[in-house]
Amino acid sequence: MFVNFPFSGSPHERRRLLLASVAGFMSIAARAHTWKVVDPVGTVHLGNQQAPEWADGVTWLGPEAREKRLPQQLPPPQKLPGYYAVRDILRAAAAMVALDLALLAAVAATESAFNPMAVSRKGAIGLMQIMPSTAIRYGVVASTAQGLRERLFDPVLNAQLGARVLSDLVRRFGDRLELAVAAYNAGEGAVERYGRRIPPYTETEQYVLKVLSLYIRWHGLA
Repeated sequence: MFVNFPFSGSPHERRRLLLASVAGFMSIAARAHTWKVVDPVGTVHLGNQQAPEWADGVTWLGPEAREKRLPQQLPPPQKLPGYYAVRDILRAAAAMVALDLALLAAVAATESAFNPMAVSRKGAIGLMQIMPSTAIRYGVVASTAQGLRERLFDPVLNAQLGARVLSDLVRRFGDRLELAVAAYNAGEGAVERYGRRIPPYTETEQYVLKVLSLYIRWHGLA
């Protein structure tokens, strides 16, 4: 069995297939003898039976590896510190661009754990981990670079920017949420370079898995 997130059809059908695929992905990854391999065109394959003959460089995901690589517990957002402080902000930002609140919340949880003051090693800022260059691209202005950084700590502005970026990525990739989520992490250029597939970066693969896993658990969040 393998999973590479193929989607087509109506938005309702795509959502149904997405939820089913993520559930299958989690079920496969939870088994003790799971393998992972990236094929020559960059598609990630997972399975729990014999690896295919063409597979080269198979990674086996045993119990110890799973503890390090896969999300073990996915609590509801209400149990995560900081969620209630930003819930209304995320709801308003999602509504502004007609985005599913559960998806936006899943990205925010993965990016910053709902911390508006979070700063990454690469300089991404705030609730949705927005880079200053992205803010400029979306029309945010400030007289100095420091002033721009300070503006991005505003959770309302930050959530709005994150929602706009994510919404644009969903449209760009034809409602293929797995690619939109991968692009939020690795950049749309990386997704395009790999033929509109999830780039075979460990960080991005795990990021997509976590965001979509949270999304399936939080589906229907209001």
